[in-house]
Amino acid sequence: MSNKTIECGREHVFDEPPWPFDDPINTGVVTTKNIMVHDFPVMEVLFDEEGDWQVLCGETQDPKDGVLVCLGCAYEKNPVIGQFANLEPGYEAYRETVDSDWVIDKIVWSDPE
Repeated sequence: MSNKTIECGREHVFDEPPWPFDDPINTGVVTTKNIMVHDFPVMEVLFDEEGDWQVLCGETQDPKDGVLVCLGCAYEKNPVIGQFANLEPGYEAYRETVDSDWVIDKIVWSDPE
């Protein structure tokens, strides 16, 4: 469970009861503007070895496109991520297209060049 929480300042309303995550609602999540602002679908959910969450669209890796939100905001925007609340640290869920099945696998980090 991550201990990296952020101040969100808003109350969340979820269509999917109850809260599925062990982490608190205000846990920080790295995601993209494409997901939070432009309604791109979630294509990848990572829960790294340190207990940090990333919710990604698969369209950009540019840091300027990244945003930090609370887990509650990420879940409220995309309840699909709730199905991965039990990911083990060091694992990710991803899909090739929005119609593809999700694949859960160990995260393999590529070496920076």
